[in-house]
Amino acid sequence: MVCLSRDYVKCVAFKPDNPNIVVSGSDDKTIKTWDITSGSCLSTLKVDSQILSVAYSPDGTKLTAGLGYPSCSVVVFD
Repeated sequence: MVCLSRDYVKCVAFKPDNPNIVVSGSDDKTIKTWDITSGSCLSTLKVDSQILSVAYSPDGTKLTAGLGYPSCSVVVFD
């Protein structure tokens, strides 16, 4: 699976219940999940705005993202 970012990566967060998993948020309006041991992209979420921040809940079950213009919102993913 190819998951190259097409713009600047703005933020990253490690998954607290699995430190081999990291998410990245980018100006290309994607949130990507990565396996750092293999370097492979596990998934890509496309949203309507650039990603300014990402964070996992302490138990690792939810992911939040702060979005820039035009959305200017916070979204929560299960």
